[in-house]
Amino acid sequence: MKTNYLLLLILFLFSLNINAQNEGATVIKDAPGVFFKCWQCDMTRMKREINFVNYVNQRQDADIVVIVTSRSTGTGEKISVYFEGQNEFSGTNDTLDVAISDVETESIVDDKVIAAIKKGLLQYIVKTPILDKINYQISNSGSKKVEKIVDPWNSWVFSTGIRGSFNGESRFNRKSFNASLSGNRVTKKDKWRFYASTNLSQRNYYFFDSNDIKIDTLTITSERKSSYASGSYVMSLNDHWSAGIFTNAFSNTYSNYDLNLSSKLGVEYNFFDYEESDRKSLVFAYKVGTSYNDYVDTTIYNKLKETLYSQNLSMNIYMKQKWGNIDFGANFFSYLHDIRINSLSFNTGVSWNVFKGLTFSIGGYLSFVNDQINLSKQEAGVIGTVLGDRLLATDYNAYTYMGIRYTFGSKYANEVNTRFSSGGSVTYYFF
Repeated sequence: MKTNYLLLLILFLFSLNINAQNEGATVIKDAPGVFFKCWQCDMTRMKREINFVNYVNQRQDADIVVIVTSRSTGTGEKISVYFEGQNEFSGTNDTLDVAISDVETESIVDDKVIAAIKKGLLQYIVKTPILDKINYQISNSGSKKVEKIVDPWNSWVFSTGIRGSFNGESRFNRKSFNASLSGNRVTKKDKWRFYASTNLSQRNYYFFDSNDIKIDTLTITSERKSSYASGSYVMSLNDHWSAGIFTNAFSNTYSNYDLNLSSKLGVEYNFFDYEESDRKSLVFAYKVGTSYNDYVDTTIYNKLKETLYSQNLSMNIYMKQKWGNIDFGANFFSYLHDIRINSLSFNTGVSWNVFKGLTFSIGGYLSFVNDQINLSKQEAGVIGTVLGDRLLATDYNAYTYMGIRYTFGSKYANEVNTRFSSGGSVTYYFF
């Protein structure tokens, strides 16, 4: 009986495949092929509104490559849309910027991004036979006077929020609470930022006897509390150099800090122009400063309070190109009174479109740890270790991943069909 069912299923799927082959893919004649590299784009809506190009699955099949990036600003973000011509459009490149406010919804953001992409594609469309099928209109609203806008907030943007959550079952529940406040002022010349938050998380585990009555004496409670505040001022010295001052204050029961106060001076050099930082950057940064530590429990160095001086040297490489992404960083931290108390960490992420259809990705994080001066002298115990209530001694932290993906079949992706979708229509690209 099972064999008969399997045979019927194979015949049914085979008939569907024959119908699909007869139907074929919808391709717009004489329209350029476009490959989009945009993880935040709503591709379903894009295909419906920009329906005068052919969407292709592989970069190598495209006549135009569109790359969308974003950078944070004081009042939201700046989205940049890069157009790179291939084949007959080789050498025709352009960039359009879109300003996004924090208060604008996803729908408004989509409107702006799609409008920018339409404008950018026009320079390619005019060189194709489908130009005759396009109707266009130029709005003439008369001359406009240039007015200087007075900002009563002087570029400052503030945000505050509060959030609580609860989840549970008969033998377990978890409660959490978070409140935060932030302020930012970002201009070409400098950048001010401050942030403050408080967090509380509690987990409860309950045990019952054979009569299903809770045994209160066996209840296990795990609790974490933390508060954090930071402030920074960064000054733009020129197109490659920056300098800043950074302050932090926090308490964290997990890390054994009743209070930590720190202040550092820093300098940063970007090998590339900062205006290119959403596509490529090679940054070196150095910070040096002091910190005051007040611990919850006596540390492994028999300290309850101490003032220390430390330094931090970091390097980061980032590239986002047609063929993929590269992100690599290295960071060295040490205390000045004893440079042997230090940590060295590396993080990397590479996504490489090796050739048409084949994408290889690899990445990870590795840290050699020898700077845990805040470790509590008191043992965590079995329960505390399992629940993760406090920081544990370690020589390293490591994480890695690797993957390979091969895509083949039709080069076109023009059709939209959202039936039986899970609810959203945002398409994410991880290469």
